[in-house]
Amino acid sequence: MKIAVIDYSMLRHISTWSVKKHQNMNAAEGHLNCIAQRMSEILYSLKTIEKFDSCVFALDSKPYWRDQEMAHFYKTNTQFITHEDQTYWSAYGAIYANEEGKRVRVKKKDAEIILAEGIESWEEFAKDAEDFPLPKYKGHRKPLDYSWLDCDPAKFFEFAAKLPLLYAKLLNGIVVESKGAEADDIAGVACKRAADRGNDILLISGDSDWAQLAAYYPNVTFYDPYREKRFTHADRAELIPKIQTKIIGGDSGDGIIGCSQKSGYGPIGETKAAQVVEAKAWDEKIEPNYLGHNKRMVRLHPDCIPFDIVAGIDASINAKVKSQQAITWEDMNLTQSRMNELEISTKAEELWNKVKEK
Repeated sequence: MKIAVIDYSMLRHISTWSVKKHQNMNAAEGHLNCIAQRMSEILYSLKTIEKFDSCVFALDSKPYWRDQEMAHFYKTNTQFITHEDQTYWSAYGAIYANEEGKRVRVKKKDAEIILAEGIESWEEFAKDAEDFPLPKYKGHRKPLDYSWLDCDPAKFFEFAAKLPLLYAKLLNGIVVESKGAEADDIAGVACKRAADRGNDILLISGDSDWAQLAAYYPNVTFYDPYREKRFTHADRAELIPKIQTKIIGGDSGDGIIGCSQKSGYGPIGETKAAQVVEAKAWDEKIEPNYLGHNKRMVRLHPDCIPFDIVAGIDASINAKVKSQQAITWEDMNLTQSRMNELEISTKAEELWNKVKEK
């Protein structure tokens, strides 16, 4: 059996973006109807092109467990220092100052003075952290703009939350959502379960982090529709160094800073991380506690995901959640004539290419 694991946030975004590009043309039908129609067309096209038997809609559930992991790591592995009535953060082998709400790395020579003359803050770590711009997991991301919609954004989100349940019914699939888990974690657990059961997995996401799962399991294919990238287990030699570099050098897109070095001021960057990976020198170059932290933050294998999160995802998969109401593609704004058209591979690919146009 071939199971598609679909990143629902990507699906929602690409469907909504496609409608936004042509919003004036869609005014008569209403944006929500147009979004449902476009999502139906995308899913029907994907089924034609990829020929999957079943699917999993992977949903994010905030707050993420990685938020807590990051906060706990900073509390137990970093400290605040007071010097001349100023509070500084000592982390990643460097000293950081709070300059008008921005975290700024202090010059090395000034850091040496602060370390020599300063004292550990008397305040509780949590108290100092309230007033200091510590890194936050995905904290720098700006919310998407939905002001262009012809309805209240709250109504859009309520509408969008119902769609996976309906599409799961149509596509012989399920919806998986579990407290604290990201779609990334769901993909990781689903791949492990599929490997144990002898099923093939097709991961569909614009998040390149998912590609690492193709390196872990021979039954997994990763497909990024935005960049037209496809990876299988045969690409393992390419994928493994990439994920190792991200673990060591950090992931700026997710707000994950590179590891602390055993020698050198400040966190390691991507270029030097790649050199460390090539030389397999992480044991001698990288502080082990930072390496362990970044591994937990970046790696999607279930052995790096907390046990309770994995258990919650397993329970959600076993629940086989989908809509119980009778539903047809026509109900989702996809006519029979359009279905017939999208069952032709060339037409499905044509639609898919149009949707992805910038």
